[in-house]
Amino acid sequence: MTCAASPECAGSARQPYGRCLAHLEHHELDEVVRGLSPGSAIDLRGTVIGKDLLERVLAPTRGRLGRARFDLAVFSEDVRFRDVVFSGDVSFDQARFHRLASFVGARFAGNVSFREVRFVREVSLHGVHVAGHAAFDRVSAGRDALFGAARFARTVSFEGAEFHDFAAFDGALFQGDVTFRGCRFGRAVSFRKTVFGGLAGFEATRFWAGGYLAPASVGRRLTLAG
Repeated sequence: MTCAASPECAGSARQPYGRCLAHLEHHELDEVVRGLSPGSAIDLRGTVIGKDLLERVLAPTRGRLGRARFDLAVFSEDVRFRDVVFSGDVSFDQARFHRLASFVGARFAGNVSFREVRFVREVSLHGVHVAGHAAFDRVSAGRDALFGAARFARTVSFEGAEFHDFAAFDGALFQGDVTFRGCRFGRAVSFRKTVFGGLAGFEATRFWAGGYLAPASVGRRLTLAG
């Protein structure tokens, strides 16, 4: 059920209010926040999320979330999930980040999906740890995209992703297979000291500027076909 506040709002409705968290009255949001604790699940699908709303939600969880759903959400201000622990599966599919999106040092205990997310400005997943599968298919990053020192324990997919500015994967560890099939790198991209534990697939990838793939190590197979 979507928010009843206006026909234009696609936010997930919180019961019994029938409106998304962004359209709750102050006392209603206070009541919702009092029900949150470390490990709580949150549903902010389709919601317009400003800095204040995000901080209100994160504070009672002490930076530890359960199942988290941000599909189609619109982040209108800088977003910082620094060192947040996601103990359940997380989805940001088709979300929009209009300013900085920082996940530095975040921990994902389950699967995480960023399919078709648009990062208008910088995005940083530097030093994140992902224990489950990770999907970044058809992501669009308008400015720098930083994945340095990230750790991915299972399969990762960047199929059809577009990086319009500098992208860095230096020192990242992909323990399972990773595919960059059909990616577009508009500026320099660096994979220096990246470790690919399984397959590293770059089929039909386009490097419009410098692409630095060495020194790196590949455990099973590297493909640059097409």
